[in-house]
Amino acid sequence: MMKGFTLIEVVISILIASMAVMASFSVVLSSFVSADKAEKKQEAATIIRYASEKLKEYVSADPTLGAPYALPGGGIWGDDLSGKWALDASGSGKHDITPLLDRLDPDLTFGGGSRKLEYRVRDMACGAFTCKEVTFKLKYNE
Repeated sequence: MMKGFTLIEVVISILIASMAVMASFSVVLSSFVSADKAEKKQEAATIIRYASEKLKEYVSADPTLGAPYALPGGGIWGDDLSGKWALDASGSGKHDITPLLDRLDPDLTFGGGSRKLEYRVRDMACGAFTCKEVTFKLKYNE
């Protein structure tokens, strides 16, 4: 009599082996997706850091005063679509600087046209002075 495996045993062993292989591929694929997300977050942090540093150039400017206190262009950031002084908190204080994304790295893959970079300025009391609180927001598809 020949000893061997039955058809059911072979099918079950193939099923178990294929599940193990699929689990391994799933882990590898997940690591690639996680690495891509981490890279996008790092790029986003770099862009926001750059925008924050750029905005510091406008801290000493006062658009209501003449030279030497006013910056060329009246302290308006060229990438700001609002057309207001870079630290203007009037209205909602919202400033759209999405063109900065295209200028810094046009190959950046933040979901194509759905990306948006903005910041909000809010006036705060600082003793006898008025301070500015700035919050950045970068929206993109992952």
